[in-house]
Amino acid sequence: MSNPTNPPERYTSYHPNKTYSLLEKARRRIKEKSGGCEFEYNGMGYCFFKQASTPNNAWRLVGNQMSKYIESDGVTEPGQELVLTITEFNGDDFESFIETFEIEGKTVKWILEHQRTWKYKLTAEHFERILTGFSFCFVYRGTPCYIYTTNEHANPQSTDGRYLRILAGIQYDVTRYAPLSLNAKHWITNMPGYYDTELTPNNIIIGPFQTVGGLLDTIQFGGKTLREIFDTEYNDGDVLCGIFEG
Repeated sequence: MSNPTNPPERYTSYHPNKTYSLLEKARRRIKEKSGGCEFEYNGMGYCFFKQASTPNNAWRLVGNQMSKYIESDGVTEPGQELVLTITEFNGDDFESFIETFEIEGKTVKWILEHQRTWKYKLTAEHFERILTGFSFCFVYRGTPCYIYTTNEHANPQSTDGRYLRILAGIQYDVTRYAPLSLNAKHWITNMPGYYDTELTPNNIIIGPFQTVGGLLDTIQFGGKTLREIFDTEYNDGDVLCGIFEG
């Protein structure tokens, strides 16, 4: 594999000062011959993959392009779903392999030791296009919100369309959870009221809106529409983070 002197900067959506190591995890997976180990470098996703159909301790290093946008499970950007076999190696020689094999000018060992916390991009245009068929949970400056679709079959008392549910009066600190806090559970797993479908005094429901664009252009926080907020303040961190729900 060629190793260019100046690796291309595919995406810059990172928390720049947060790095961590996957080296021990990779070593353990190779030694135990159990599954693979995913890692990332410079906008590309990689994985060690055990070749069960081949003799001895044969492994493959595979890679695929990572999306530059936050997306739900199973949704990919066009052309992003292809997986490429980069090389093959013997698991018994793992240490030698990671110390000598390079990806874009860096050894695999260095890459494993310098993982970054991924921070996705989100624009209102992308959100408007991809939301069809999904719901979206987000936290804006500590306030949990949920965009969803309802219809007469799901709730006979509601009109068809898009709604925004705001958990008013609740301040939720996402910095204690992943992806901002390494090795912690994701913030959505502990978000107050997320699994509560009943209308409570803390819930403010706005809608219905016939289109996602109508919702983005109408609802405001602090004098800014959601469209402006998604375009300028989304950082997958303590200002605005979100996740698509299938």
